[in-house]
Amino acid sequence: MKKPVCKLPLSLKITIFVLFSFASLLYASNNYAQRTMLNISSQTRTVSEVLTEIEKQTDFTFFYNNKQVDLKRKVTLNVKNENVFSVLKKLFSGTNTTYKVLDKNIILSEKSAISSATKEVAIVQQVGRSVKGVVVDDKGEPVIGATVMVKGSTNGTITDFDGNFILNDVSSNASLIVSYVGYVTETISVNGKSSFKIVMKEDAKTLEEVVVIGYGVVKKRDLTGSSVSVTGADLAEVPVTNAAQALAGKAAGVNIVSQNGAPGAEVNITVRGGTSITQSTTPIYIIDGFQSEDGLKNIDVNDIKTIDILKDASTTAIYGARGSNGVVLITTKSGSSGKTTVNYNGYVSVDWLGKKLDLLNLEQYAKYQYEWWTLAGEMNQYARMFGGDYTDDGFYTGAWSDIEQTYGGRSGIDWQDKIFGGSALTQSHNLSLSTGTEKTQVLVSYNNMSQDGIVKNHGYYRNTIRTKVNSQLWKNVRFDMNSSFNYAKTLGGGSYSGLKQAILRPETGGILFTDDQLINEELNTEFRTFSNEYDVYNPLITNDAIINRKLSRIFSVNAGVDIDFLKDFTFRTAGSYNWAQIKTTNFDDGRTANAQLKGGPYGSIDNKERYAYQWTNTLNWKHTFEKHDLGVLLGHELYYTNTSGTETAYKAFPDTNFGLNDISMATPDTWKSSLEENALLSFFGRLNYTFNDRYLFTATLRADGSSKFAEGNRWGYFPSAAAAWRVSEEGFWKDNAIGNVVNNFKLRVGYGTTGNCNIDNYMYATAYNATVYPVGNQETAALAPGSTVGNNNLKWEKTVSTNIGLDLGLWGNRVNLTLDWYNNKSDDLLMKVAIPTSTGYTHQYQNIGSIRNRGLEIAISSTNIRNKHFTWTTDFNISFNRSKVLRIDGENEYYQTSVSGGTNSSVLYRAIVGHSLGEMYGYKTNGVYTTDDFVQNGDKYVLKDGVIYQKGSVKTQYKPGDIKYVNTTGQTDDKGTPVYNSDDMTVIGNANPDFTGGFKNTFSYKGFDLSVFMVFSYGNDIFNMSTQRFVGPYQPYQNMLADAANRFTLLDPRTGKEAMDLNRIAELNPNQHDPNILWSIHNDNRAAITTPLDRFVEDGSYLRISTITLGYTFPKKWLSKAFISNLRLYCTLNNPFTITKKIVYYIAVAFLAINFSSCSDFLDLPSKSKTDSESVFSSIDKAEMAVLACYTGVWMQDAWYKAQNGTDEMWSTESNSNANNYAANYVLNDQSCPTGIYTTSYSSIERCNSCLKGLRAMSLSGEDERKCHIYIAECLAVRATCFLNLIRYFGDVPYSTVPVLDMTTFSSSRVDRDEIYDGIIADLQEAVEVLPWYSEGFFSTPERISKNAAYGLLARTALYAAGYALHWDLNTYDKSTLQMRRPLDESRVRKLYTIADEACKAVISKGENSLLSKYEDVFRALNEGGVYNPEEVMFEYAEFGNTTNGRVGYTNGLCIHASNALYGKTLPLQLIHPTFYLSFADDDTRRDVTVGNYSIDAAGNDIAVPYGALNLGKWRCNWKAGPRTATLKTDVNWPILRYSDVLLMYAEAENYLNNGPTEAAKAAYEQVRLRAFAGDASRIGTTPSTYDTFFKAIVKERAFELATEGWRRTDLIRWNLLAETLAETKANTEKLAMREVPYNEVKTYRAYKEATSTSWKDPLVGLTYIDFDHQPTETEMSELVARYGGTWNWVNMFITPNIAGETNSGIAGQSKILGYKENNNTLPAWITELYRGFIKNQAELYTLSTTAIIDVNPGLTGQQHPAY
Repeated sequence: MKKPVCKLPLSLKITIFVLFSFASLLYASNNYAQRTMLNISSQTRTVSEVLTEIEKQTDFTFFYNNKQVDLKRKVTLNVKNENVFSVLKKLFSGTNTTYKVLDKNIILSEKSAISSATKEVAIVQQVGRSVKGVVVDDKGEPVIGATVMVKGSTNGTITDFDGNFILNDVSSNASLIVSYVGYVTETISVNGKSSFKIVMKEDAKTLEEVVVIGYGVVKKRDLTGSSVSVTGADLAEVPVTNAAQALAGKAAGVNIVSQNGAPGAEVNITVRGGTSITQSTTPIYIIDGFQSEDGLKNIDVNDIKTIDILKDASTTAIYGARGSNGVVLITTKSGSSGKTTVNYNGYVSVDWLGKKLDLLNLEQYAKYQYEWWTLAGEMNQYARMFGGDYTDDGFYTGAWSDIEQTYGGRSGIDWQDKIFGGSALTQSHNLSLSTGTEKTQVLVSYNNMSQDGIVKNHGYYRNTIRTKVNSQLWKNVRFDMNSSFNYAKTLGGGSYSGLKQAILRPETGGILFTDDQLINEELNTEFRTFSNEYDVYNPLITNDAIINRKLSRIFSVNAGVDIDFLKDFTFRTAGSYNWAQIKTTNFDDGRTANAQLKGGPYGSIDNKERYAYQWTNTLNWKHTFEKHDLGVLLGHELYYTNTSGTETAYKAFPDTNFGLNDISMATPDTWKSSLEENALLSFFGRLNYTFNDRYLFTATLRADGSSKFAEGNRWGYFPSAAAAWRVSEEGFWKDNAIGNVVNNFKLRVGYGTTGNCNIDNYMYATAYNATVYPVGNQETAALAPGSTVGNNNLKWEKTVSTNIGLDLGLWGNRVNLTLDWYNNKSDDLLMKVAIPTSTGYTHQYQNIGSIRNRGLEIAISSTNIRNKHFTWTTDFNISFNRSKVLRIDGENEYYQTSVSGGTNSSVLYRAIVGHSLGEMYGYKTNGVYTTDDFVQNGDKYVLKDGVIYQKGSVKTQYKPGDIKYVNTTGQTDDKGTPVYNSDDMTVIGNANPDFTGGFKNTFSYKGFDLSVFMVFSYGNDIFNMSTQRFVGPYQPYQNMLADAANRFTLLDPRTGKEAMDLNRIAELNPNQHDPNILWSIHNDNRAAITTPLDRFVEDGSYLRISTITLGYTFPKKWLSKAFISNLRLYCTLNNPFTITKKIVYYIAVAFLAINFSSCSDFLDLPSKSKTDSESVFSSIDKAEMAVLACYTGVWMQDAWYKAQNGTDEMWSTESNSNANNYAANYVLNDQSCPTGIYTTSYSSIERCNSCLKGLRAMSLSGEDERKCHIYIAECLAVRATCFLNLIRYFGDVPYSTVPVLDMTTFSSSRVDRDEIYDGIIADLQEAVEVLPWYSEGFFSTPERISKNAAYGLLARTALYAAGYALHWDLNTYDKSTLQMRRPLDESRVRKLYTIADEACKAVISKGENSLLSKYEDVFRALNEGGVYNPEEVMFEYAEFGNTTNGRVGYTNGLCIHASNALYGKTLPLQLIHPTFYLSFADDDTRRDVTVGNYSIDAAGNDIAVPYGALNLGKWRCNWKAGPRTATLKTDVNWPILRYSDVLLMYAEAENYLNNGPTEAAKAAYEQVRLRAFAGDASRIGTTPSTYDTFFKAIVKERAFELATEGWRRTDLIRWNLLAETLAETKANTEKLAMREVPYNEVKTYRAYKEATSTSWKDPLVGLTYIDFDHQPTETEMSELVARYGGTWNWVNMFITPNIAGETNSGIAGQSKILGYKENNNTLPAWITELYRGFIKNQAELYTLSTTAIIDVNPGLTGQQHPAY
């Protein structure tokens, strides 16, 4: 029988680890006695003289009995850099004297005099009168080890464990001096008394406090820069989960904001406003001298001794490139010598939601929904939810009373209570062990933190273990070591995401859903039947079904060695290693709406691993020359990080699964990995000089080299200098009365430079990312540059800082004041700048900005009252910061970012030159439109003249209660009426406060203590995204905030319908003139949900009581018997409430706790997961991957969708206001412009340019050299193809053949297209000389350009260059110069036709290419995927898989109903013109391939479609061999060049060159025709023989042969036939609708034989049909069945079909009515709107906007299409 595995619980594992660590480290040590080195010259002295010299060089004091120690004995010592133990050992060697060290007291006695039975206290015995007494502190507790001495003698002792002392031989008029570390020394006159009770007061020792600075420490009195210190004791007072939260409000100039109230939420820290706009503003964290990521989050509060925050450049410049955002120095606690002590500190807390948001009650909610549906005109949807017969007039008049009776006084579902209504437990337990000997101190600390969330599956749990060791290895060698391990688990992602659902979730389901259903079921799909944008999910299911878990393991270890040598020199070398692993998993068990959309359970696993090491070497020299103190520090440091990660996602888990524990059960969805490195190499130095203890000077210099910058810009130099004057040390100050009041007065000034290298890696390089070009129907790897081009000139963000400070100590430092004024100017700020799209990129990082932060910081601490039993102290700090944007280079003098709230809300922030940072940008509003703004017009109303409205909108769309915007620019329409648009956006708020700070009062009475800590902020605005999203209108059946009950209403309760009478509307809204009234539910107001409005800007000022803590410390007398040195119980309220303009109650928390006391190589780190141009072209294989990526811009969706619409072939069914409809109907503007063609083409052009440069620079031989030449030719051909696409749609465009980084400027202007044509024709001519024929087998598929394809592309380019095009004067851009013309030089035209002719002839004569026997097979192969016919399809654009796949066949294919289980949904928005369909000969086999005369319903039935719904037939998902990659990714290749195109181009060229068709031209033309009619020559007709007739035949034949393949529009333009063709098509469509000649014989009805499509590779091409001029009778239908078999149905071809179960997303919704009479004797709107924007000699080319829509290019300024 297999034995069960015994698993150790985590707590036991940690305990074992603690004990093991303690046992292994017990022998190391460090203390003051060991660190303090002595130097005594070799001369003969008495013992007394040696002891005096030791006291002089150290802080030690000797106690001894003159009779026990021979003070006159002479000795000879030669001591150099030895500690006190070594000196005493030599001094008393061979004598009977021994010593005991207690604190900084050394007691000398005879070896027999100190007994272990005593309380380890040496009592000095001298002959004479004795006195005794007790020494206590101001709380009455005994002071153990206090020194009691007779003034002017060496007679003294120390107090015992109870604070008692006995001192002999004391004269009656003597004085006793009592001292102890941390207390004010007391002098007591004996005056004949023999018994004393001496009370000692604590000494703040403010000026002697040690402040940690970079690579050292300094006494606060000697500090020249600006810093703030917070002790670990102050931090530990606040029961929080991390130190950052405890620090909030305690340090002036330090702003700490928690991003969320959820467990594990991130915390943002900024110092003095930050120094960057776009890069990190996070300070650097240094723990015990070593850099640490998220230092305050990963260290336990109980492990911290002090936190010192360096704020000005004089203190931070020593950290150079990392110091501009401030430096947070964390010093951890160390062990101590003496007794072993165990300390425990813990707390337990309970969290709950303090106050819920007020929402609409049930009755208000129902009324809201009623008005919603009334205004939407769909009361059937209201009745569906709430019941009633909406066809009955009584339904409306009684609606209000019905709602009040049904829902009044009832309570709906309280979703806030369901989600947030529970409580959660937080607890922390810290156990530390401190022990040590004279040579060893060790601290071992363990912390367990557990914070449950008030929402299910949310929490934060952490275990931390830390060890710290100090040791003196040898006489002059010290060693220290610190290690920690942190294990944390965060559930829920560190945020609560359920607020949106808690607010918007419906309170009731009316009659449709029960409360139980709403609570326990995910009904999102059902609610989406009301609106497909419904975006609320069941939060209870979501929180229960989704497990988001983040596990982090962090291990760090550091060690250092200090070596003292020569005189005054100390060398330290130290190193650290940090390792972190973070694993984030997210799993949805399948119950959520998202899971249902994804087909079941899904999940993801993200693994990130990071390691870093640091090596620091410093050399210190310190020396004192009488009044001169000099210190020099030299240092060297290197820091390296390595971060790697993998991200994988999985879907389609079976219902029974093991989640992410067994991913083999799922289907991989996405996956990627990364690896990044970063190195920093530094040299630094510091000089400290002090004269006469009052004049202080500090200077630092650091040189940093960072791998984040390109060679040449890697090094930055950061100097600083600071000086201070201790005025209070001057005689004129001390000797005056002011010196008794102001005992400390120091002035400080500092100036310095710091940098910011906390930026992304590799920003200077153009990163080549892994992508694919799916050759061979598989995702073939390729390398493509990203959208951001590199910048080798990037340099450091630098901050120059000036700081002037003042330190004051009053009344013996009872009050201390620190005041700092600072001015920080940050230059060369890195920003991501938009660059011209014609570069092939969209952005580049540039140093273009400058900001300033200027402010004042004040910190005050005071001891207000201190007596025997009561103490009151106060700590106060306040900070004022003002930021200003000084410079932003580039086109705009601002930098804009958008912040989204995840609830569809958003706000813009702009950094505007001359303004402060943090400004919110949006619209100002002026309440709502009132009835005064309208004029009644019968039963309607319209906006009055002179009343503001949106530019370009229609006045009839406005209603009272709509949001009324403010015109800030003064723009008007042509009638002088004010209008507004996006130009009227302005500053609406500022997130920066006028001042922030903290205020703490601490009271103690006997054993009790009370502290109240408050934080405040004043003058900051907040943009309330919750209000924005939760006041509507957005979607039906969503609840709202209670404010929505007081909205402007358009619903008349008397009629139950929308009020249309202005007087009645005014009655319903008596407060309509109130500027704060909420707008109506009119759908136009939904823009408020996503538009930043000033209404949502609120005053964010607050005064928050952060903590109230009440504690009690038990008397030590009570605890001594239990061997407990200190015991304190305390209770804390955390964030009990906040005072704003309103009083907002925050989460209340109660605590109960117990407390027991080679440089360039090092920096050369290219990316391992991304690559740059240098590494791409290091091998021919990588170079080929880059070449493959060039193809991705050859074709794109805009080319076959937006730009293909608007011909005699096809039209768009999209809304008239849709950009694609605009494009189809020549309504040319920025929205209709096919930006995809522009941006993608230039992206590929830049890739080609980069590849050409890289390939031409490669030094290769043999086969690799041949490949290189072929790849060069490929790039030339691809680049030429892209430029041709640009010219076809935009005419003259920017033209460059060199990589962007070789250009002197990004700005580029239009270039005459003839120059571009000459260049790309030359490229293609060069390419055909090198590229192999396809038959040579170099290319495996026609998805790359062979010689065959290059010849065809050359012919096409030459024909376009010779054809007509829209031209204008490129010098004047005068509209009058617009004209359609060919090249003016006829010889040029003939030359171009000759090039085309010869190119086609080369392909034809080679004999490799031919036409397939069946036209249908061409497109079946393209749809099927992985099937190639290179003999006909000479070049096809590859689309397959998740990375590159487009929508071919989805929006331009055969319509398939959304719920079809086999093929999946398609939604055609492009349809075939019915006149084009009817222009085919009935027996032309191309017709039923080109035109899909059927659609497929959910069950697979093939349904005949009317003329208003003829599908594009070449792209059919039912022709595929199997499922597509995804709904919108159909895996269908696009034919760029077919052999039939070459034949027709050849025929066209021959016809032109010979002024009529040659026999060869006729043969080529007939070859195409013959295939179309299945090889039957008798059916192709007579081939025309004159130039004109043959040309017209070519025009027509290209339409039939190449229909919907993307060439028709520009073919018509190059023939100058577009205008007349469109006019003819529109006229013919109208004639067809009205059955006029030539369509008077077209039948109205079509009977068709039903078919089914239920398998892949569906054999159906077109339905069998017979047309009737009347509705077929039952007899006629029966005859059809008898004659042809099967089942027959019929359809009216001039109307839209009525198909059961269909919606707008199905087949019926894509139809448009065609018939005139069927449309109430009116031409359908889509026909009258056809080509509505076309203007000859204007619309032939698209606009080329110089706005951000298409190309932010200064070179195109003034070069817009002259007609627009």
